[in-house]
Amino acid sequence: MYESHHNIQGRPLSFVMLQRKMPNTSALGVTMENAQSLPQQSELTLSIDSIKQDFIQLNARQAANEQFPLTLANDEQVRQVKVWVQDQERELGKKVRVVAGKESLPVESASLALEGAPGLVLEGEYLLFANCITTHKQAMDAYEYVVVGLCALPNYLGKSQSAVCASISNSLNDEQNLYINKRFKADKEQPQIAVMSYLAEVAALSITPTFLQRRESWQRSWVRKLYPSLAWTGTDIHYLIHRARFKG
Repeated sequence: MYESHHNIQGRPLSFVMLQRKMPNTSALGVTMENAQSLPQQSELTLSIDSIKQDFIQLNARQAANEQFPLTLANDEQVRQVKVWVQDQERELGKKVRVVAGKESLPVESASLALEGAPGLVLEGEYLLFANCITTHKQAMDAYEYVVVGLCALPNYLGKSQSAVCASISNSLNDEQNLYINKRFKADKEQPQIAVMSYLAEVAALSITPTFLQRRESWQRSWVRKLYPSLAWTGTDIHYLIHRARFKG
């Protein structure tokens, strides 16, 4: 369906281990002699609802929601991140500067970066935060986020940015719009800022539509010039980012 820019596997996922204590058989009157006469049951039975409930309770704890400050990356990690993105730098001809972390920047500059973002564009310079990057795939995603999502895409859209963002926003489902409003604190007077931040994160996914998908979205882009209300599909958005990557 979609082809990735890279052949590197995605970043590792973290897992929450939920354990349930097995009942005390001796307390229930079960002995070695009569255990064999009991009906056979599975050792552990977990319903989806019980897992969800345990997960909610776990994340409701104060420690689970506490934000811990990141420590600055050391020089070796900074050099490693730079090595990881060299192929993309050569491909697009856009160099990035890797810094130890957002915390190493002046407060005024650091405040410009979105919470949890792996980098930002500062006075025309692309910056990556090494302390937010631990794998090759994360480094490549961070490059796409900063170089394509934060810079190339706005440049490509130019004066049409407001109209395109409004059209895309109208095409998103309620769940997506709710995420945008919460994640990016959408401004009612300038909603395109939140939509552009969302598109920057989509750019970090590094998804390249297939040839057939690109052709279909190209045709739809021409139809949209005549009928601006034509809805945007997910493929249309990836095609827009794909074009911006090389032309922005």
